[in-house]
Amino acid sequence: MPAAGSWPSPRGCCGHCCGPGNYEFTIVGGTTVTDNAYADIWSFDVRHHVWAKLFDLPTSTYGASACWHGDNLIVFGGSTGMSYLDTVYVCDRRTGNVRLLKTHGQRPSKRYKHEAFIMENFMYIFAGGDFKPSMHNMDMHMLDLCTCTWHVATVAPEGVVPVPRCACACCVDPTTATLWVFGGFDANTDRLAAFQTYDTRKCSWSSVVTPQNPPARAFNSMVFREGVIWLLIGSNGGARFNDVWRYAVRTTPSSLQTLACNSIVKHGLPVTANVPAELHSRIAAFKNAATA
Repeated sequence: MPAAGSWPSPRGCCGHCCGPGNYEFTIVGGTTVTDNAYADIWSFDVRHHVWAKLFDLPTSTYGASACWHGDNLIVFGGSTGMSYLDTVYVCDRRTGNVRLLKTHGQRPSKRYKHEAFIMENFMYIFAGGDFKPSMHNMDMHMLDLCTCTWHVATVAPEGVVPVPRCACACCVDPTTATLWVFGGFDANTDRLAAFQTYDTRKCSWSSVVTPQNPPARAFNSMVFREGVIWLLIGSNGGARFNDVWRYAVRTTPSSLQTLACNSIVKHGLPVTANVPAELHSRIAAFKNAATA
């Protein structure tokens, strides 16, 4: 894709996130081909194909997480190539200033290749480690962005206990306050095909069962857009992927689909393998309404 102006040098393992605008994404740091780290932060406008340099971090880093919260980009953790970090930097787009945020409470361990997301006024940090996962379970920490205090997120005991992992991908459905997670690698560096959700309101993990899963992978990416999850690229340790997968979390069924589901329930027809998987929940809803 041709881009105007200056742009970042080639790199790997950079932090990235959507924003600051609706048609922009941001990259943070990364590594060179000789494993040196970068400190620069850039955004890319996908409509106009223009890169813009935003900030320079005080410390070169790769494998950090990044989240926009209003006009502030919040960067956590990462690796310098010599050590792992647990620092929080706040980068103010209005002033161009970068400052180290002083936090309190039980902060996450030093780590890289973790994931982060913001829900309301909390930044969540999970997964990652010091090269490999260093925890016995998938820990979840929350930073209160109003008080700058860390908390360990409570996890409901009746839910699924996810395998700790590094280099997974996540996205958030803001309507249901649900985190979606796929892939990564475990403490044995085995690639995972685990597809799971974390309900931030119920504090519970669940597994997602689908008729067909993408192959196991790490270093993949996920984006949530208008009720649909897009999963792309990654590596299985031996080969890199260039595929793109689509998973509809919510769909608006067509009138013909609605008529078909209603007919199946009305006439008591079996839900065979020929019925598309995306209609199963719709049929179940018709059945529940019929027996209510």
